[in-house]
Amino acid sequence: MGDNNKQLVEQHMKAWSSGDVEGIVSCFTEDCIFEDLALQATFEGHAGVREFAVAVIGAVPDFQWPATRMVADGAQVWTEWHFTGTQTGDLPGIPATGKAVDIPA
Repeated sequence: MGDNNKQLVEQHMKAWSSGDVEGIVSCFTEDCIFEDLALQATFEGHAGVREFAVAVIGAVPDFQWPATRMVADGAQVWTEWHFTGTQTGDLPGIPATGKAVDIPA
């Protein structure tokens, strides 16, 4: 199970980094509830995830989200990652800045 979950996380991050909205959506079940803590927003189901992905990719078209380290243990996967991009469009509550972001986590 750990390898399958690790592959799913890798697929998810790769889809974000390539701007593949349908690839992002395919990583979720239809009845999912996706919560973005940074934006303090919740999105439900494939339609909600699609709406979120379109908004983020539209606002940060050069979005990159590579994992620098990933560990799978049973059903859980931990990642260390580095998000980069340039916010050229508005996000909920965050007007476009035109500035690059570089966030390790």
